Amino acid sequence: MNIIKSNFKPFYVWPGGAFRLPFRIYYEGPKCRIFIIENIQHNWNWITECHGRFRKTDFFFVLIGCYYDISAVKQASQMFNILNLDRSQFFVLFNCNQDKYNFESEGFHGEIINQNAWLDENHVMKSMNLQKIYNAIYVGRRSAVKRHYLAGKVKHLALVSGNNHGNPVSEIPPMII
Repeated sequence: MNIIKSNFKPFYVWPGGAFRLPFRIYYEGPKCRIFIIENIQHNWNWITECHGRFRKTDFFFVLIGCYYDISAVKQASQMFNILNLDRSQFFVLFNCNQDKYNFESEGFHGEIINQNAWLDENHVMKSMNLQKIYNAIYVGRRSAVKRHYLAGKVKHLALVSGNNHGNPVSEIPPMII
């Protein structure tokens, strides 16, 4: 298995310095720990290092920040097979029916629940008493996997974009006034 493990290279792994912790502990008790992690194979380095310390009573909510095509899901599945991870300990928050279908075809389970569903607007966002300019603000790099076209019918949409990490550039929706 060490030969397979050393040859496995996910198509993208988060750089060590960019993220302090690739997971958050949501609950820690004597009988159970619940973690929230972002993406799967992006965490290859962390999971490879720590999976030996995972307990059978650990449970992971997996946020997926963008659309996972079948090749990305197969890579996540390969990672689980190499590390002998128990898929039943991982609950994936799918963005859409296609994500759900792709992941379930590889033995993962979860539900369509947007990762932002856990935001507490009372603690995160403070409304300022200013005139509203936009109906929505879409934040995401201009990668095709971000599927900007989904916001194509929003009038008065602001788009905020950052580094594209070398991915194919996505078309952005036309401005509708």
